[in-house]
Amino acid sequence: MKKVFALVLALVMVLALVPAAFAADYSGYTIRIYSNSNSTERVNWLVEEAKKAGFTISLDTNEVYSGDSAAVQAANENKDGDLIFGLNETRWGQLINGQYENLKIMDWTPTWADEVGEYKYDGKAYGIVIQNVLMLYRNDDLGTNGAELHFDHWADVVNCGYSWYRQNKVGGTTNANINSAILYAFVDPASPAGGISVDGWKTLWKFCADGKFGGDD
Repeated sequence: MKKVFALVLALVMVLALVPAAFAADYSGYTIRIYSNSNSTERVNWLVEEAKKAGFTISLDTNEVYSGDSAAVQAANENKDGDLIFGLNETRWGQLINGQYENLKIMDWTPTWADEVGEYKYDGKAYGIVIQNVLMLYRNDDLGTNGAELHFDHWADVVNCGYSWYRQNKVGGTTNANINSAILYAFVDPASPAGGISVDGWKTLWKFCADGKFGGDD
């Protein structure tokens, strides 16, 4: 059986969350940062680089917040954030549209705003990295045995006749993007099931229920 490693596009953007007390003089002030993209190495690097530039920053590693949803919710609940980065385009749209009551978005146009391409919210947030993620499959005798596969949509994985890998957890930005990509083909504004047809939810359920973890046969 072929194993498909399914992931989805993630867009990394930068945005500032500014409390009323935010001031130009940072002496004695610790800048609180929230992010879902904080590997231990990145956190250490950011702390040291900020120190060299004369700033003191505080941020958590990925062990604290798994996924951009968790990072944004923590910032909203704790009400102590100054900056947030690493979210995908969908999550940025939610912040900018005011979905989180305690997060205020400052107007911000960096000097490099014209260098980031189309993935941006003018005057608010700008994409600095596009993470292209691939769907891979085996074409040997343990996979398709030389046959080529083509999917028109992520949801096609579910009924492709082969097995697929998925992450062995529910949370996380990657999983949220995969779920959204699968459901996108089933958008139905008239559906009482959250604007997604029942078939869409069944497809997502099958993807999660039948997908294999990394160590499965």
